[in-house]
Amino acid sequence: LLERLDELYVEHGYHEEKGINKYFEGADGMKTMQRIMEEFRTNPRVSLGGVKVQKVRDLKLGKVWDSAHPAGAQDAGFPSSDVIQWYLEDGTMVTVRPSGTEPKIKFYILARTAVGPEGLTAARADSAHKISAIEADIKAVLA
Repeated sequence: LLERLDELYVEHGYHEEKGINKYFEGADGMKTMQRIMEEFRTNPRVSLGGVKVQKVRDLKLGKVWDSAHPAGAQDAGFPSSDVIQWYLEDGTMVTVRPSGTEPKIKFYILARTAVGPEGLTAARADSAHKISAIEADIKAVLA
């Protein structure tokens, strides 16, 4: 099974996931999360981890748009929810949402890294580097 999984990675790209949770203590925790989400909405990301943002889906606004043409936003086709998703040009997707029950904000990095001539080992290393860079961009906003 593991050999077949490696074959699929070579054919479709190496996929890796990483979750990040940030807790906000105290009475202002929810307000802080709201400010962070507003920051993402008012100052759109051009890139994450050095990879260009190609498309954005904002479920609170109910819109999805190509980063190069934000005026051409279309209906997202999902119920309203405080969720933003960034689709990067290499197939990676990053999602952010505040928890509805706890004072924490959650990020999900779904990285896709092409497997080139250097092979799967190199793709795994490239993926780890990319996830680290995206995580650093996220932590800069959280600081």
